[in-house]
Amino acid sequence: MAQVQMIGRSGTNEIHGSAFEFNRVTALSANSWFNNQLGRPISDGSLVAPRNFLIRNQFGARVGAPIRKNRTFVFFLYEAQRQKTKIARNSTTFTATGRQGIFRFYPGVINGNATAAAPTVDLSGNPIAPAAATGPLQSVSLFGPQIPTGWRRTPPGMSPRR
Repeated sequence: MAQVQMIGRSGTNEIHGSAFEFNRVTALSANSWFNNQLGRPISDGSLVAPRNFLIRNQFGARVGAPIRKNRTFVFFLYEAQRQKTKIARNSTTFTATGRQGIFRFYPGVINGNATAAAPTVDLSGNPIAPAAATGPLQSVSLFGPQIPTGWRRTPPGMSPRR
């Protein structure tokens, strides 16, 4: 994508010019609210999600000069921007049992993931029993009732073998 900008400018009989640069780097930037919300682990105190990597340089120069005294002038302007970024992505993934359609929960409490205010699992997906739970860990299958190993389902319209 390109941008062309045309501006008329009056000239002088002397050479004039200027240059500029704006620099933004990760070391001078604050962390995002979402990265800070994940907190710090107890083990070493470093951030769970560090600042997003960003290096941005905007720079340019201009120069104006006479070609023929009081008649013809030349003007040149250059602007550019260079940017490098890396962004931390935070996502929730299902545990092995969750991928099989089996979801676990504690009755009587609002169940939350590891980053919730009152989590019911740790960062590895292992259950943590909340104090307010009214019963033990329970599970439900999204793919129908679970059949114990060794049992067979009877197709609809057929009688089971005895």
